[in-house]
Amino acid sequence: MKPHDIGKFTAFLDRYIQTFLETDPSALRGMYCEGEMVYFDNHAGSDSFLLDDHIAKVAEFLKSGQASQVFYKEPIVYEDARSACLITWFRYDGQGEFKMRTTFYLESSGCDDWKIRHVHCSEIPSKRSEEEVRTPLVR
Repeated sequence: MKPHDIGKFTAFLDRYIQTFLETDPSALRGMYCEGEMVYFDNHAGSDSFLLDDHIAKVAEFLKSGQASQVFYKEPIVYEDARSACLITWFRYDGQGEFKMRTTFYLESSGCDDWKIRHVHCSEIPSKRSEEEVRTPLVR
């Protein structure tokens, strides 16, 4: 794979963020490959290995009313015919710094219809307090 044009992938990120703002787990589900997927997150209890489990955890999070605008910067993409690695940094509304580094492994069935197979989110270690590390995303 080689670095690639990021235009279609910034549109993908915009859709991904919008599904959280609309608090619609079914719309989010449509962005993932069906069945097995892997989601890793710093928050306790947030890791998932099946899509149904991940969507259930996200639905609980969305019910909490904690979803807020998310911004990204400097996406990097490595793409081949059927897969892509999308790397970016996120920050939540009200945060001054981009603290969350996120890697997406995407698969395509063609026509730039990208679906998520794996996500790994981790805050930059120097940006997290010990309390934040122990706090679950879903409460």
